[in-house]
Amino acid sequence: IEGDYFHVDGWVENGAVQLVTVSKYYNAPLASSAMTYLGSTMLHPQNSLSQRLATGTKKVLEILDTPESTTFHAEWFHTPDDQIIFGEIGSRTGGAKVSDAHRLAFDAPLFDIHAKISVGLPSPVLTEEGKMNPSLLAGWLLVNTKNGLLRVNPFEFPDWVKVVQITGKDGKIYDEAHLSVDSIAQFAFIGRNEEELLQHLHHLIAIA
Repeated sequence: IEGDYFHVDGWVENGAVQLVTVSKYYNAPLASSAMTYLGSTMLHPQNSLSQRLATGTKKVLEILDTPESTTFHAEWFHTPDDQIIFGEIGSRTGGAKVSDAHRLAFDAPLFDIHAKISVGLPSPVLTEEGKMNPSLLAGWLLVNTKNGLLRVNPFEFPDWVKVVQITGKDGKIYDEAHLSVDSIAQFAFIGRNEEELLQHLHHLIAIA
């Protein structure tokens, strides 16, 4: 399918949708061996495409046999002729740094929330204002493995990079990524709006 690829995340608690967020992938995770980076940046909740994808995801949750309390991770295509095409959905938390991005933007770490609602503990209470007008947006980036010898050099990242995890081993020989999440470094970062967030993504790619 030609077009951009998005993921939609959030959680359902006691049958009610508590949060729905929309993010655009940087490099769709469909051909991992060809990638050097995988990431995404959040769309503002009032972005018209964000609202369409959020509404579509809510409809999917209503139609399918959704658990009473669960996190969810859906994926959608947006085509050049402005169609939105449903890809998939799972009753799980998104991988990579999706949970960290939600912690940064909404103070709602999805991994923690999934654990709480799974055992009947309450999740964070988000205001409608906070959900629709977040003061920050967040994104994440994975540096995928590729063929070669890895050398890790100490580096100080900008203050808008809030999560830095270097998992690659200095002096180890790696081959190409076999999965989209095969990586040597993982980051989560923030921006005040969509434009700044995208600038931060490209800046991080340039220095990582």
